[in-house]
Amino acid sequence: PSLGGYPSLLKQQLRDLVLRRKSLVREEPEDDTLMDFTSSLGPIASQKGVGAETTNANSNALMNIVGQNLKTGLAYDQAMYKHQCLCAENGNHVEHGGRVQSIWSRLIESGLVSACERVNIRKAPLEVLRLVHSPTYVTFFAISPTACLKLDPAELPLKSFVQLPCGGIGVDSDTYFNDASTQTAAKMAVGALIELCCQVMEGKLKNGFACIRPPGHHAEKEQAMGFCFFNNLPCGGIGVDSDTNFNDASTQTAAKMAVGALIELCCQVMEGKLKNGFACIRPPGHHAEKEQAMGFCFFNNVAIAARYLQQRFSNGPSLSPPRIAIVDWDVHHGNGTQLCFESDPNCLYLSLHRHDNGNFFPGTGAVTEIGIGAGKGTTVNIPFSGDIMGDAEYLAAWRVLVLPLLDAFKPEFVLVSAGFDATKGHAAALGGYNLTPKLFGYLTRTLRQFANGRVVLALEGAHIPQYVMQRRNVVKALCSTESAAADFVGQLSSETLEQIPNQSAQETIQKVIAVHKKHWPCLTGIQGINTSELSWQTISHRFSSLTMHS
Repeated sequence: PSLGGYPSLLKQQLRDLVLRRKSLVREEPEDDTLMDFTSSLGPIASQKGVGAETTNANSNALMNIVGQNLKTGLAYDQAMYKHQCLCAENGNHVEHGGRVQSIWSRLIESGLVSACERVNIRKAPLEVLRLVHSPTYVTFFAISPTACLKLDPAELPLKSFVQLPCGGIGVDSDTYFNDASTQTAAKMAVGALIELCCQVMEGKLKNGFACIRPPGHHAEKEQAMGFCFFNNLPCGGIGVDSDTNFNDASTQTAAKMAVGALIELCCQVMEGKLKNGFACIRPPGHHAEKEQAMGFCFFNNVAIAARYLQQRFSNGPSLSPPRIAIVDWDVHHGNGTQLCFESDPNCLYLSLHRHDNGNFFPGTGAVTEIGIGAGKGTTVNIPFSGDIMGDAEYLAAWRVLVLPLLDAFKPEFVLVSAGFDATKGHAAALGGYNLTPKLFGYLTRTLRQFANGRVVLALEGAHIPQYVMQRRNVVKALCSTESAAADFVGQLSSETLEQIPNQSAQETIQKVIAVHKKHWPCLTGIQGINTSELSWQTISHRFSSLTMHS
């Protein structure tokens, strides 16, 4: 949206990006083409279904393969570690390369990497990114300076630039930008004023006058205007917002590699080459919308992977796409993923998240957001508010809502936006919940009963690198040979198993049932809301025994 009639943040960024790239001489390898990217994977159907006939001939056979000795796949590349702010200080940012580095190191130490199969990955090409994001958005965040210079100027979003009378380029008719000098001047202006103020406050100077430019009082949080330009990050770097730093030297490669890694892993699982997988990727993706980067996210990794699978593995006479379920257990709602699939009846989006009645970032994901058009009912939000949630509350939502819905939807593939920021130890602003690492192992194991076990987890949020146990638990759950999810129940603490979910969680679950029961007749397990997991497992076991002997 526009602010005060001024162009959007994205258009501002496009202006300075094009100008920056006009002055860049750094050469980079060009991106892989779509043909190169898919040559080892088979054809992909275009958005109009072109090529789908070829895929249809073997998709059903591929999707019915259930290997008994298949391994769990792991996707990781050091390039994703390199995405960092211009300040180069990880301590200034909760989302940094240390997250994936620590996870991968721990997986190696525990022997899980050697027990799994590491897939070869490559950057996602522009055509794949455009399955979810607009061409303009992809131009900004994915095209290298070299490739940008080779494009037809008519294809660039030059209409959003202001041609100044002097011949220069500006954000508006007043606010010009020169990559060779503006950033330095703007940051120097801020730094000079801060230094002067500190010396006055400390009594080293009586008062002072800062002879600085560019000025600043018109600059809003996300809008340059009236001669006033940058909204600099506190660390001195540049960002889309206060959380989402952007570095032209590393962010593009890391973001495209994250998408490419997840797609490669998903395709190998779908084709029966791997039984399931975990993508240790960054930057995360579930907040990224069609034309908006936010919340550490640039490209919506999971949404793009799901769209790719839908197009490549379309099956049947009508070329219907495979049914894909996306389970998002990140503590924050996946606003970008929901928007992408809200009208798609072939994709079930299930999100368990902290909501606090819309007061927790990003503020979306209310229980009444159920999808639109043909997709009504296939968006299911479980928005917790009120009390702090722990294992007992998530287990209740899982058994009463998530598992019955997945069973009714019968997905052919399950993608998980695996954020771990609901784990105990995250500050209130980043999570504030009290889930344990063992819970994530149990949730992962239960998902393997769906889609013939075709389950792929993609890393989303988790901002305490030293707390990597939960990621190890999910990989163990993917690799395990236990015959049933019940084998993982014993790993949960007795306190977790015996605890009844708090009243706030019970109310949330009841609201979800009330909103969705007309779309999902399977939501009849209200008796499981106010009981413990141990009691529920006991009741379920007895019921199963009676059914088997009747």
